[in-house]
Amino acid sequence: LQCGRDVYGSECIIIDPKQAELSRLPHVVTLDADGEARDILQALKSFASSITLRQKTLNDLSEQKGDAVKWWDAGMHPSFLFLDEYVALRSLIPAKAAKDDPDYCLATFDGLLRRIVTMGASAGCYVIISIAEASVESGGLPAMLRSAMSTRILFRPTRSEGLLMWDK
Repeated sequence: LQCGRDVYGSECIIIDPKQAELSRLPHVVTLDADGEARDILQALKSFASSITLRQKTLNDLSEQKGDAVKWWDAGMHPSFLFLDEYVALRSLIPAKAAKDDPDYCLATFDGLLRRIVTMGASAGCYVIISIAEASVESGGLPAMLRSAMSTRILFRPTRSEGLLMWDK
């Protein structure tokens, strides 16, 4: 955050679906005026697009240099997407898309998040997901996302939460 933005689109986006205390901070995306999460989904699309552009820049620089160029060697600052209250956020997005808005659904949300988590790190783009209770699948974090995320922090874990986050 102290590095600030750069010419490569580095940013810090905070998603607060409950419109709680985080929503008062700058650069926070929350629910639309009508209570929908379209702005949140658009923020995810924008973040995913920035990963594509940053990776293209890195690939071009690597081709010019003849060797792999890492995001920090290119002078890029890190980008962060912080999703607060992940379970609540998923519950706000419709399971099935309406005919007039085919992208506004859980499949789009899940696909974007999966892409960001699995492809973002090489471009210096990271996701922080906050959930109230560590669990997998319905009511929690999908197993694919959990396994793709390299760092996991659990505060005051129960035994079952600890076993979910880390192997024995």
